[in-house]
Amino acid sequence: MGDTIVVIGIGILFFAGFVLFIYLVQTPIRRRQNKIKSREEELRNSDFKIDYLLPGTPRVAFDDTEKKIAFIFSDDTVFYNYSDIKGWSHLWRDKNAKKLDNRISFQLNDKDRPLVVVNAYAVNAEHWMAKLDAILNE
Repeated sequence: MGDTIVVIGIGILFFAGFVLFIYLVQTPIRRRQNKIKSREEELRNSDFKIDYLLPGTPRVAFDDTEKKIAFIFSDDTVFYNYSDIKGWSHLWRDKNAKKLDNRISFQLNDKDRPLVVVNAYAVNAEHWMAKLDAILNE
């Protein structure tokens, strides 16, 4: 009986530790995502018209009328003209024929921020590569 109580006690401690670990890892991620959502909402309420929105971290908004692009980070929103985008590429890690850790990399004509990397899902990344061609090469 005593051994059973010890085993249950250890199990409860491991479970509590696991829950605490998940909370400590998830809280900063949620906080960052909420800040990005808040910045996106501010952008929607400004003169910037969001015609297309690339989901990911950071988010990327396109104003097709003004030919402007906004990179929405948790701490800042940075604006560029379409002409400032020198190129873009889809990066990923291949594992068992699956594309993991998908990223879309934007090369910018900006010596202070020459590269912005957006974390994206595989399906979104492939779709957005084609969409970026259509938007930026119009």
